[in-house]
Amino acid sequence: MSLYNHQSFLLALTVIQLFITSFVCSASVGVHNHGASADLYNNFTTYEFGQSYKDLYKVKSFFHQFGYLSNTPPFNDNYDDTLVSAIQTYQKYYNLKVTGKLDHDTVQHISVPRCGVPDINTGKHPNYVFFNGSNGPPRYPPGTTKLTYAFLPENKVIDKFKHVFAIVFNRWSSVIKIQFEETASYDTANIKIGFYKGNHGDWPPFDGQGGQWAHAFAPTYGQAHFDIQENWKPDITGLTDPTSTDLESIAMHEIGHVLGLYHTPVQSAIMYAYINSLTRKVELTDDDIQGIRKLYGL
Repeated sequence: MSLYNHQSFLLALTVIQLFITSFVCSASVGVHNHGASADLYNNFTTYEFGQSYKDLYKVKSFFHQFGYLSNTPPFNDNYDDTLVSAIQTYQKYYNLKVTGKLDHDTVQHISVPRCGVPDINTGKHPNYVFFNGSNGPPRYPPGTTKLTYAFLPENKVIDKFKHVFAIVFNRWSSVIKIQFEETASYDTANIKIGFYKGNHGDWPPFDGQGGQWAHAFAPTYGQAHFDIQENWKPDITGLTDPTSTDLESIAMHEIGHVLGLYHTPVQSAIMYAYINSLTRKVELTDDDIQGIRKLYGL
């Protein structure tokens, strides 16, 4: 699914506009809060409908890439009906006050690091959400009881990071009747895990430390990609460096995508798209469990 401290909200949006969705270790680097200054927040809150503002197209690019604006690029700098509609839809999805304006709460929410998979999807249930498929939500075939996973060999993933993924798979297997087993055969593994830098053969390219931390593909493609330049830590408990990224939290989210879950508007859930700096979120909620069991049963 991205999670960090940029001085400028416009700079954050410039980075964010590189995100395009995917049905998407040996290095470290991390998550920081795209916090904008009070002046920048105030600038956005003074924007008025019908006016034109420099670089506003970047805001439209953000909403387009995460599914809130259906128009195709290039975008203009006009504060128009399409932008108002996109803002309102975003606010509704994340249970923000619906104003249709770039108010403080909305700008602050957009500034938080997040997963690179978009939000808008019609496979929605009361809260949990699935990917769309021509024959229903994509999932591993009925009767599947074991899935294998492997790490990209070139990454030379260290043992303490492999241990994190073992914990993650055990958490998901504790609520469904599927066991996960690591294999040395990357080519034949059901789930392929890789750490990549920049443009790595799919969209979106990773943006280095900060911004988008990972993305994953729906079943049965079975790939989860992590930005190798993030400051990955097995557990951020007790850490104070705001660039530290909790690998277990992000892996829980991305493996949820690999199994077929999309983003949920439930903020406490693993499958919520955003996570703040130095936040650890690893326990499955009722929303996550209900969603995965809807796909695979108990």
